[in-house]
Amino acid sequence: MIQVTRTDLPDFDLYVSRIRHLWDSKWISNNGDFLQKLEKEIETHLGVNGKVVATTNGTIALQIALMSAGIKGEVITTPFTFAATVNALIWAGITPVFADIRPDTYCIDSASVVQ
Repeated sequence: MIQVTRTDLPDFDLYVSRIRHLWDSKWISNNGDFLQKLEKEIETHLGVNGKVVATTNGTIALQIALMSAGIKGEVITTPFTFAATVNALIWAGITPVFADIRPDTYCIDSASVVQ
């Protein structure tokens, strides 16, 4: 059964046993043990040693991707998107240029892109 209005919590003792070392180490964020282990497991699964970076949210992931790709200047996007799309562009020093979407596909309508 999936709870909709009641939180589904793990067994308390099991939960505490899994996070005990975090408490003892006083390191719960910013490249701590859990993060390093997660990144390493994803790298192993994907076969991309040293290529995984976990981020706190999608906005930061977009910023890293934009800066890593060296994208500069203007980027065509749509205002019909989550705010993070445009925010990541602006925070990376890129100017968003808005285009309309096609109502049948919700993808950018190439006819609305002005040259």
